[in-house]
Amino acid sequence: MLRRTVGVSRFEEWLSGDVPHPVKFPYLRSFYENSEFALKTVGELLVNGSVHLCAAGETKSKVVNPLSVVNLPKGRLVLDAGYINAFSKAHPFNYLDDGLTANQDFALCLWLIVAIVRFLALLGAIFSLPKCQFWPAQTGDWLGFVVDTQAEQFRVSAAKMAKDAVKLFLERLDDSNGRRWFPRQIRIEAASDASDFRFGGSLYIAGSPPFHLAGSLIETEVQQSSTACEMVGCLRILQQAVQHHRPLLSGAALLLVGDNQGAVAAVNSFRSSAPDLNAVLQEIFKLCSEADFDVLAQWKPRVELAEHDALSLVPDASDCGLNPKVFADVISLFGRPDVDMFASDTWHVAGQFVTPRYMRGCLAVDALSTDWRTLVRQGETAWIFPPVRAIPSVLQSTRISERTRF
Repeated sequence: MLRRTVGVSRFEEWLSGDVPHPVKFPYLRSFYENSEFALKTVGELLVNGSVHLCAAGETKSKVVNPLSVVNLPKGRLVLDAGYINAFSKAHPFNYLDDGLTANQDFALCLWLIVAIVRFLALLGAIFSLPKCQFWPAQTGDWLGFVVDTQAEQFRVSAAKMAKDAVKLFLERLDDSNGRRWFPRQIRIEAASDASDFRFGGSLYIAGSPPFHLAGSLIETEVQQSSTACEMVGCLRILQQAVQHHRPLLSGAALLLVGDNQGAVAAVNSFRSSAPDLNAVLQEIFKLCSEADFDVLAQWKPRVELAEHDALSLVPDASDCGLNPKVFADVISLFGRPDVDMFASDTWHVAGQFVTPRYMRGCLAVDALSTDWRTLVRQGETAWIFPPVRAIPSVLQSTRISERTRF
């Protein structure tokens, strides 16, 4: 504001020296937009002696600070003394804001009030009379609490408790014990199925072709119950739905269709006595909370989910790896790899991995159509364990990389 008021050429000069230079700042727009409130407040300050008018014969003010109004939501008149503060030194001090006094009987309490008010007034204190209680009382409001001397209690006022109760009711109006009174609109339908080692599913959105996906279960998931495997498949489908259609899901609902009655019941009730199911439900709840969408589950007989059942039964020949003992022997000789070039989101031996199609957490997609020089930096090691059918193409890509940099 100083730069706009005095100009760029005099800006540095007006900041130099030990005392402020003469300047008159214009009032901010908010002052004029709230002129009625601003003028009323200035009048109140004149009455209580906080400010006074400069008469024609008095010394002209050296610095006129800008005034503005803020609404938080109650209006406040703001005096911006930033320019003067640039020349001031900080002097920390404490001042009285809210006070409460008491005594044994009415007469002593009244005398004490008069004494305190007169003493503070002599020290220069200014009282906001409408907010003060100068007549002794055994019950009164103070800092949002009710002070009840007869009951010897400090308690929250009934009005504030009612206000908080109404606020909570309005915030949770569409919920009833965690369930919505008014269901959200279903914008995506997902179907899933799981076998002993894989899961498969599809996402259906009005006006778009189905999006099919499948994946493998990790070793710990395979050892769980069939219902838990179905739940893991549901979680993977939901994760893909959020990954690809988060804006569409926000504030809406997803209908999950499956043929396992236990999994459907667990999703709809969001509880289960089985620890493995509860662990998956917690992941689903976290996903729904972060993306702000609801999940509804519906059971259908397996005959109506034949396509998804087939996706979960067909093994992925490319989703394979070495025996853990053999792999441990290999990395003991060559070290742990930095990038797994042929991997999936469930099976990978490095933190960075390339998948045949987009999967959660992948570095890139389709290693054979990607320049390996952009994936493996100088000094890093790539783990190359491709499907047998891809070995000729892998050798060709390796030769290209060797001629250029490896």
